[in-house]
Amino acid sequence: MNIAMWWPNGYGNQSLYELTVKFTSDKSQESTAKTIKIGFRTVEIVQVPVSNNPKHGLTFFYKINDVPVFFKGTNWIPADSFLERVTYDKIRILLTSAAEVHINSMRVWGGGIYESDSFYELADELGIMIWSDFMFSVALYPTTKSFLDTVTIETRQQVRRIKHHPCIAVWAGNNENEAGITQGWFGVKDVDPYKADYIKLYINTIGSIVQQEDTTREYLSSSPSDGKLTKQSGGIAPNPTLEYFGDVHFYSNYVDLWDWRNVPIPRFASEYGSESWCNYETLQPVFAEEDLDYWSYIANWRNRDTAGNFVMMTEAMTHIQLPNSPYVKERFQDLIYVTQIHQAMTMRVETEHYRRHTNWLGADGRGLTMGAMFWQINDIWQAPTWASIDYDLKWKMIHYYARHFFDPNLISPYINGTNLNIYMVIDEIPNHLDRHPDTHTLEFRPLQEHRELKEIYPNVDSEKVMAMDNTVIMEMYTWNNLIPLKTWTIPYHLNKTSGLIFQENLDDLLSEAGCFDQKNCLFYFYLNSKSNPTSTSWLPLTYFTDIQDVINEAQITINQVTSQSATEFSLVLSTNNIAPFVWINAYNISGRFSDNGFLMKDPLLQLTFTSWQPVDLDTFKKSLTVKSLMNMYY
Repeated sequence: MNIAMWWPNGYGNQSLYELTVKFTSDKSQESTAKTIKIGFRTVEIVQVPVSNNPKHGLTFFYKINDVPVFFKGTNWIPADSFLERVTYDKIRILLTSAAEVHINSMRVWGGGIYESDSFYELADELGIMIWSDFMFSVALYPTTKSFLDTVTIETRQQVRRIKHHPCIAVWAGNNENEAGITQGWFGVKDVDPYKADYIKLYINTIGSIVQQEDTTREYLSSSPSDGKLTKQSGGIAPNPTLEYFGDVHFYSNYVDLWDWRNVPIPRFASEYGSESWCNYETLQPVFAEEDLDYWSYIANWRNRDTAGNFVMMTEAMTHIQLPNSPYVKERFQDLIYVTQIHQAMTMRVETEHYRRHTNWLGADGRGLTMGAMFWQINDIWQAPTWASIDYDLKWKMIHYYARHFFDPNLISPYINGTNLNIYMVIDEIPNHLDRHPDTHTLEFRPLQEHRELKEIYPNVDSEKVMAMDNTVIMEMYTWNNLIPLKTWTIPYHLNKTSGLIFQENLDDLLSEAGCFDQKNCLFYFYLNSKSNPTSTSWLPLTYFTDIQDVINEAQITINQVTSQSATEFSLVLSTNNIAPFVWINAYNISGRFSDNGFLMKDPLLQLTFTSWQPVDLDTFKKSLTVKSLMNMYY
C-alpha cells in the first residue's frame, strides 16, 4: 500500500486515514471500538551553526517530510470567556478563515486551555500545524509533590489524547516563563530557588513525560527560548530572547512599527502583535449608548492594557491624521477604523520583513528567519485586542492583509535609504515546472543544509529553475489620477525562496516618471500580469500624515449587488479617484469579503462576500456601507 503523506496548508494534500481499534472481552464477549483519523508525516527542528563564528548562533526551522517549511502562522487563545458558548461551527469558521489566508501554523497559547478534539481534527483537515504549549504562562508555579503529581497526570493525559494528530508539530512547556525568570518579571529578589523550581517543573516533570510519551516530536521547555542553547544551559539560557537562537516574542509601544528598521531579525518570530479595536457593531450589544465613545470609562475598561487606548492613538497619529467628526459615535467608528489601519499596516511591515530574511544572513549572524506567527487570530470577548478576527467572527482589516503578506508569491517593496528595493518571496514551485509528487516548495538552504534542488526535486532541472520567466510590473501613480504616470517591466530569476530582484535610486525613478514631489506619488505592483496577476502590492512613498492634504476625497459607489446563494454574494465598486484603505462593511452580518482595506486605483472592482449564516439579498444590500481614508474628515 502506498501511503500519501500529510502536508501543511499550501504544501500538498492533508491525507488522513481511519484507524479503528476494537476490543472484545474474553469473559462476556462484549466488544467496543473506537475510530480515529491519523496522518503520516515527519517533523524535525533543524538547529545547526549558521557560520564558522560561534557567536552567530544556530538555525531554527522546521522540516516537514524533510522539506523546510516557513511557518506562516498566528496564535490561538480560548474562543470565549465562557467555554460552554464555544461551538464546533465557531472553531470551524476561525480555522477555515486561517487556512483561507495561507496560514499553515498556529500556536495554542499556554495561558489558555487544552483545546477540544474538534479543534485538532479541523487542524488536521486544514493543514494547520499546531505549536502546542502546555498550560503554564507568565507566572511562578509551585513544585510541591501534590502539585507535581497533578501536572504529571495532566501532561500524560493531554499528550496521549492528542499526539495521534499529524497537525501537532511541537510541544512547548510554557509561555514566557523562561524569559520571566531570567529578566526578573515576577519581582523575586533571589532567583536561584525559582530557577530550581522551574527546572523541576518544566524539564524534570513535563519534559520527561513528553519524552516518554512521544518520541516523534521535539519538546521546547518555553516560548520564547534559545532552543538548543536553552537545553545545553540546563533548561534556562542566560538570555532566552536572542535573535541568534530559537524563537522570539516582539512587542513595542515606543518605536515606529511602520519602519522595518525597528523590527528584529530573529531565527523565528513565534509571537508579535499590535492592538486595534474590534468592529463597531460587535461592541454595540455590550455598550450602553452613552458609552459609545473612544474615551469613555467603559471603552477604557474593556482594554486589558490600561494604557492601550492611548497607545493606539499615539501610534496611529504617527502615520495618519486623526478623524475630526463633531459627532461622538461617528468619531468612535472612525477611530476604530484608524486603529485597524494601523494594526494591519504594522503587521504587514513586520511580517514581510521576516519573510524577506528567509535566505538572508547578515555579517553579524542575524537572519535566516523561518517563522512569523502573529498574535493573535481570535477574540475572547468584545474589546480592543490584538486579534485579526473579532468576537462576532467578522474579519478585521489585519486578517484581509494576512492574505497578502502570507501570499505564496509575495511582492515585498520597501524604501531603504535612497533606494526602492523589491524582494520576491515564494513558497511554491511555479505551475509550469515539473514537481516532485509529494513536494510543493523550493528548498531553503542554510549553509550546513545546502543541497542541490535536484536532490529534493528529481524531476526539476536546476538550470530550468534558475531561468524561470517571471516579471514584476511596476506602475507609478499620482494620488489624484487613475492613469499611471509610468509603467516598468522587471524580469527576474529566482532559485531560492526569497531574494532582492530590483534596486534603484528612488529620486531617479521619480524623475523618470515625471513625479516632482514624492508625497504626491505611489507605486503599484503586479506579478506576471496586470489583467490576471498572481499577486499584487502597493507602496506609499511617505506616511499619510504628510499626504492626506494632497489626496482628493474619492466618491466610492456600491453597484450591481447580486446573490449566488443564501450565503454568497457579488458586488461591484466604482470610484472616481484613487482611494486608500477602502473599507466595505455588511452591518450586523457576520462573514468576510474577498478583499478589504485595500487601495482602490481602478474605476471598477468586483468583490464577493461570504456570510457565515444565510441572509436574503435585500437585507444584505441594506447592510452595506463603504468608506476610504479621506471620507472621514469634515
